[in-house]
Amino acid sequence: MNEIKDYLKQAISNKENIDSQEPTFNNTPLHIAAEESLELTRQVLQTGSATDIRNSFGETAILSPAIKGDAKTFALLTEAGANLRKTNDVNEPIRNLTSNNAIIDISKQSNALDKSYKNARKNPIKTNQEQLKESLSESNGELWNPYKRLASKIGNDANSSNQLARTNAKIIFRAISSDPLHREQMLEASEEVSKRQQNQGNKALSFLIENSKSNSQWRALFNRKTSQSHVQALQESTNSATISK
Repeated sequence: MNEIKDYLKQAISNKENIDSQEPTFNNTPLHIAAEESLELTRQVLQTGSATDIRNSFGETAILSPAIKGDAKTFALLTEAGANLRKTNDVNEPIRNLTSNNAIIDISKQSNALDKSYKNARKNPIKTNQEQLKESLSESNGELWNPYKRLASKIGNDANSSNQLARTNAKIIFRAISSDPLHREQMLEASEEVSKRQQNQGNKALSFLIENSKSNSQWRALFNRKTSQSHVQALQESTNSATISK
């Protein structure tokens, strides 16, 4: 156990090689951490570790906690965006790998969220946005945080080389983060996810968060200036931003 901890400690301190694979079974530090404990898994993820690298057996890191029935570690990897449909060489469904009801429920809710997000990303019309919000609301927040998974996906797509994916991811983020029922949870989850993604060199989500905050400040100013024109309120917002710089 001490040897494993020492190995992971060294891997965590050397973030540039956090996804390196050991020569015997091609396991990454995340594979090894997910075998050991929730806290070690959390520490490795915070460095920006990729979630879906396969080892020599075609297994990703989330397979181990699924089989072991470790719902907390499974939830953590799910929130980080791990692919739940491609966990081993035959892409066996999670429900066939575990009898743990919490893990099965998280998997079902995650798949429903992924489907809603996929539809909204393909065509971010209001109907699809509302279905995505419903998926968020219907997920069991005591088992896992669906907002973190959504933020992980949005951050990745907002950093994509595909212009349409980038644009639609931004539209979806604005829709969720501007909704009073979801705003606080979405921004809180996004703040945490953006720190991990920045360690991967991806700053897209952090930019979206800052833009959302700026927009909310403008809206607050606009609401206070109900007796003034739109142009005057916008001018005051611009002046305020310039002074703060």
